[in-house]
Amino acid sequence: MGRVQRAGGAIVLGWACLGPVQAAGLDTPPSDTILWPQPPARCLFFTPDEQIAFRADDPATWRFRLMTMAAAKPGESAEPTERGYVMKDGLLRELEKLRSGPDGEGASVTVWRSAGEPRLNITMTLRPAGSEKGRNRFTGTLATTRGEGRETIDIIGSCAP
Repeated sequence: MGRVQRAGGAIVLGWACLGPVQAAGLDTPPSDTILWPQPPARCLFFTPDEQIAFRADDPATWRFRLMTMAAAKPGESAEPTERGYVMKDGLLRELEKLRSGPDGEGASVTVWRSAGEPRLNITMTLRPAGSEKGRNRFTGTLATTRGEGRETIDIIGSCAP
């Protein structure tokens, strides 16, 4: 399964497989899907098909297209810093929120950017879709721009208040 190795003062974890996912005989997730059991996430977004397959009690179905996490810096009372995460080409990429606001049609548009190269620009356009179990639900699109290419997919998700 995994191994721990010391490199200087750091601990490096190496994983040979996805554990329960492979043991259950499930297909390997696509290279742009985050398979992250038990994320302490603020927001989680799926494609419509992934959302239909999602079961809260089955970590093997937790396949997200974008997730966000938020945390306040120790000793600060300001609004928590929010980071986004996407999986592209088999690499988990951290995203910095550049701006967020309404578009001309009243949808919420958030622009994210990855650090490092190749640079990813992510534009998420969301519309409210009610609430469920204390979480605000949304539908919309996720557009990924990398170099000259742009891919847009439909997404469904929810965020903690």
